[in-house]
Amino acid sequence: MLVLINFRIDWLLIAACALFGFSVGNLITLPALIVQREFAPRSFGVLVALQTAIAQVTFAFGPGVIGVLRDLSGSYTVPFYACIVLELTAAVVIMIRGRNVKTSS
Repeated sequence: MLVLINFRIDWLLIAACALFGFSVGNLITLPALIVQREFAPRSFGVLVALQTAIAQVTFAFGPGVIGVLRDLSGSYTVPFYACIVLELTAAVVIMIRGRNVKTSS
């Protein structure tokens, strides 16, 4: 996303879009694999359904929130940086939470 915000070189934008697209492809299979690995088998159905519901809410309202931020700021720079910050924050929270769970077991 940083490349999409900061560069205007055609081949670089295409490569960045392809890389981002390949990573989005994991949204179909990866969550169920994570649930299968990290939780008890009896919880699988409930947790995958919960994850899917949360993802659908995000997919439904995300573009609208980005649009509002774009209207308020006048460009897509602020919304894209906000997305980057949210993704990095989520990654840090997951990494910290994972470390705490492993050390306390």
